[in-house]
Amino acid sequence: MDFLLEVVNNYQNFDNYVVISYNNLFAVSAMGEFVTNIIDWQLDDPTQTALSSTALPRTAPVLSDWESPFGLSISSMGDDFFLIRANVTSAVRRR
Repeated sequence: MDFLLEVVNNYQNFDNYVVISYNNLFAVSAMGEFVTNIIDWQLDDPTQTALSSTALPRTAPVLSDWESPFGLSISSMGDDFFLIRANVTSAVRRR
């Protein structure tokens, strides 16, 4: 699996929206025999009101409806490691 898109409605007191891309090619990455380059972003809603079902929404998430404690993460792991975290301030649907 190289890509995960997960929509979770009312599970363990949360709604979640998760996007993870595995096996990315970075111009600079960790060194080693087993290197993973991952980009991930998770939105959490402890009020369980952001989603009404597990259907993939047709619109971009309204960020004010969500918490994102870890933000958008870009990481490379191997014999060494780097991690970049960013706060996403806007989400739009691209056609």
